[in-house]
This record gives sequence, C-alpha cells and structure tokens, in this order.
Amino acid sequence: MTASPAPSASPAREHHWDAVRGGLMLLGIPYHVALAYRPGRAWMVPVMEGDPLMTDLAHVIHIFRMPAFFLIAGYFSALLLVRRDARTWLRARFVRIGVPLLVSMLTIVPVLNLLAASVRVDNLPGIRALYPTTGTVLRHLWFLAVLLYLQSLTALACTAWPGLRTMSLAGRWERLAGQWFITFFIFAAFGTAAYSALVLGAAHKVTNEDDIAQGLFRLTDFVAAVPFFVIGMALHRAPAVRTAFDRPYAPIMVLTAIATGAAIYADHHRVWTMERTFAGFAALGWAQCLIALGRTFFHRESAAIRTIVDSSLVVYLFHLPIAIALTIAGYRVQWGIWVEWSLISVLTFLAAFAIWLVIRRVPLLNFLYAGVIPPSPAGILRSEPAKDTA
Repeated sequence: MTASPAPSASPAREHHWDAVRGGLMLLGIPYHVALAYRPGRAWMVPVMEGDPLMTDLAHVIHIFRMPAFFLIAGYFSALLLVRRDARTWLRARFVRIGVPLLVSMLTIVPVLNLLAASVRVDNLPGIRALYPTTGTVLRHLWFLAVLLYLQSLTALACTAWPGLRTMSLAGRWERLAGQWFITFFIFAAFGTAAYSALVLGAAHKVTNEDDIAQGLFRLTDFVAAVPFFVIGMALHRAPAVRTAFDRPYAPIMVLTAIATGAAIYADHHRVWTMERTFAGFAALGWAQCLIALGRTFFHRESAAIRTIVDSSLVVYLFHLPIAIALTIAGYRVQWGIWVEWSLISVLTFLAAFAIWLVIRRVPLLNFLYAGVIPPSPAGILRSEPAKDTA
C-alpha cells in the first residue's frame, strides 16, 4: 500500500455505478409498499390483507439494497477524496446530504407519522403525535444519517493521516486478487458473513428500537454499513480488483442465490444468527452482480438514466407518505394484493417524480430537498433549474 502516486483518475461520470445507485434508491418504493402486505409482520400501517410471498420479496430487497448502496457510496467517497481535500469534501457532503435530511425530518417525517397515526388508536398529544418515539424521528431517512457518520469518520481519518486521501492499494497482492477474483470474492463474502453474524449480532443484542442509540442515531445500521462502505472505498483504490468487480460471474450468481434462499429460510424459522450469516454473504454477492449487470447494460450515458439518478433522492424523500396514503386508500378496494402492490408502487413513483419536477425548477426548494446549491445567490429568487453538483 502506498500513499503516492494517487489512484488513476476515474471517468468523470461512471455511468453504471451511478445508474445502480439511483436504482437502489428507487427500489425503496416497491420495498416499502411490500412491507404493508406481509402477513403477521407489523408495519407503520396495519395489514388488512397479506401474502407470504410479499414477506419474501421485501426480505430479498432488504438483504442487498442498503449494503449495495453503502458500497457504492464508499466507492464515490474515495473517488471524490482524490479530487478534493477532506474538509472541503465533507462540507459539500453536509450540504448535499445534511440539508435535505434536516429539512425532511422537519417537514416530511411529521406528515408521514400523522398519516400512520390516522389508522391507529394512539391519540398522542402535541408534538408526540409528530414524533411518537425516537424511532420515528428519522423513519426512512436513517440511511442519510448513517452515511454522514461514515463520511465524517472518513474525513476525520484523512485529516489525521493525509496519506489516506490518495492511498493506492495497487500492488502484487492486488493484482493477484484481480486475477483470482472469484476466490478472493468468496473469502471477502465469508468475511462479511462472519461480521454480520458476530459484530452485527452483538449490536442487535444491546440495542432496540426504543433506545436513543438505535432509534435516533441508528447505531445498529451504522455497524451494518461499515464493512460495505470500506469495501467500496477499497475497490476504488484497487484498479485490478475494481476491473474484475465489474464483470459478471456465474459462480458468484449461483452462490448469491443459494445464500439468499438460505437467509429466507432462516427468516421463516426465526433463526436470526443463520439469517444474518447468509444475508451478509448474499449482500456482497448481490452488490457485485448488480454492478456487473449495470456495467453490461448502463455503461453509456443516457438521458433517461441521468434523469432517474438526478431525481432519485427527492423521489425517495417524498415516496413514503405518498405510499402510505395510497395503501390506506387501498383498504377500500379488493383488487388482489399483487395488483394493489403494483399500482401503489407505480403511482407513488409518478407522484414523487412530479414533485421532483416542481422542486428542480425552484432553486430554493432544490437546495432544501436535493442539496443543490443555486449557481448564484440571486438564483434562489429565480425559478430556473440549478445544475446538480454530484
């Protein structure tokens, strides 16, 4: 490992990594809608009808969506740190992520909590109706807080040890890992599996949703995200491994499918250590497969993909209250669970996307909900779109 020379410059826009990141954000819509149709599983709104396959669908998405997202976030963090000093980079992250997080906590989450309370019998007074417990302060925004924790620690480490900012992992062992990638991947996946079973399992034992550490600061989710964020950063600094990571491999797909099936089986039988172990293995496998498939199908610039990527954060911020409102409205119809799930998912996306179309044309709203700084102070008063600063 060396601190210089800096890793070779990556393309200005790595379209497949970007496309997968945007897709993972939007996948939160069908995931959250599926949670409403899991029989015997509590959610924000009570289940009126359910299908066991919805439980499996939600579980499969849960296994890979956030681990893959944090891996990609680690990759882009390493990429940007090569171009900017740690403090400048972190300030930009707090604008891009922290501002939408704070504004959404004060505007979107209370609406979400009130909608959920409308079909319950809580009757909580005053501010407790807006935030009934510590676990309802962040709601679906928790991953933004965890991402800021990870990036803050990364910036702190790079400030304390400046060489980390441009460290390259290129070398003999890195080249061997790229040449024997499947073997290397299996060892890495067993590592994430052991971490999930032991470290994450211990974190689950000492926290619960009512603890401030978990409810407000999402300690367990932070612990779960750490290895994937670190792997993502390492991939950017290891060119041979990164090149291999971009390729599809049938053995990895088969092993990922087997691990996913075992995790679903363990979830059905409430064998949590087994579930965490196989889910940890499958999560890294899913991330590799998704990046490889993204490289195959989305390696060129596309206006449609760019639009999805640009809109994904705002769509995600607003989707959950819309989905809950539509789910509650769906209590009145009996069109079949899968038809309702499909309709609610599509309508939720369209409504949230329409909100983004409005927000992007109002610079002040674009700053508050997307963290996009207007091109000039006067831009806040003009109704024109501001260019995204990725």
